[in-house]
Amino acid sequence: MLENKGKISLRQTLLLYLTLIFSPSIRFVSTYTAHIAKQASYLMPIIALFSLYIMFLLLDKTIKKYNDKPMTTIITLIIGKTAGKILLTVYALWILIMTALFTRYYAERLVTSIFSDTNISIFIAIMLIIVLITLKSGLTILARMNEIINPIIGIVFFLLVIFLLPQVKLKNLMPISYIDILPVLKSSPGTISLWGYIFFIFLISDEISHKENLMKQSLYASLYLAFYTIVLLIVVIGSLGSSVTEKSPLPFMSAVKLISVFDILEKIESFAVIVWVLSDFVLIATLSYITLRLIGTIFNLKDEKPLLNIFILVLYLLALLITVRKFDLERFSYTVANIGDIALTLIIPPIILLIGLMKKKKKAA
Repeated sequence: MLENKGKISLRQTLLLYLTLIFSPSIRFVSTYTAHIAKQASYLMPIIALFSLYIMFLLLDKTIKKYNDKPMTTIITLIIGKTAGKILLTVYALWILIMTALFTRYYAERLVTSIFSDTNISIFIAIMLIIVLITLKSGLTILARMNEIINPIIGIVFFLLVIFLLPQVKLKNLMPISYIDILPVLKSSPGTISLWGYIFFIFLISDEISHKENLMKQSLYASLYLAFYTIVLLIVVIGSLGSSVTEKSPLPFMSAVKLISVFDILEKIESFAVIVWVLSDFVLIATLSYITLRLIGTIFNLKDEKPLLNIFILVLYLLALLITVRKFDLERFSYTVANIGDIALTLIIPPIILLIGLMKKKKKAA
């Protein structure tokens, strides 16, 4: 029991993963997938599910082969101390940039949807102050908070889906045939790279307990993630059509605005915004914590908490300066951010983990 003190359980870890992936999935997946796979987009999560399973399998085998050493240590053992430090620095910088991007998206969403006359910097500051207070209490507090947040997000999302079902038109989801296989495959890297954020979380694997159950619990999490992504794509593309979805910056919100239940839920999009903000909080807080831990590892710090205030300030400035216009924000997301995510979650981790497993086999032989 003492060896698990101060750690979060594997279940809590996977719940954090499901929550933090929700917001970018809602914003990005429908638009990106509809642009390539059109009406067959809802088949894409099947491909992504297979890739996510492989990632979990590689993580599980690597952690067991290296006797549950921290993932950062495993990386340096596999590619060497110098190369490992360089790679961890790249990950720290990239996760910092993505955290700033997600923070800016959160604020832009509030200004665009509800508070059009409010300065965006106010929302960024409020979110980061809450993140600062939470992280001062540690990862375990965030994980416990998320045990409440995650079910709320799931309940509200599926309620909205139920209300949206009457708006879904079968003609927007058909026809599908063998000629859709290639577009579906081409549309999958964007989602796979997003789902690959599980690797970012496992960079702090030394703070996760009960990893021996990874394959069993990760299967449940993966199936749930694939299920709600399929549902998301069906209700968004089914109600809006693929041509409207691919051009919409917030397709799920556009779909939600179609809901009308005896005029009782005239402002039902507010529920979607609340859920989105909760997911953004978990996303920003978790990625901030991971970045701080990586900085601590790179510079051999015993405690990263003294850096927390300056880190939040840097994140605030970066979120404000990352782009000037919303159009530039979208362009940055679909070009630089997407390519970087593909490289750092879809390409590099499997290569490193496979090399690590091959090295262990050679030593055993």
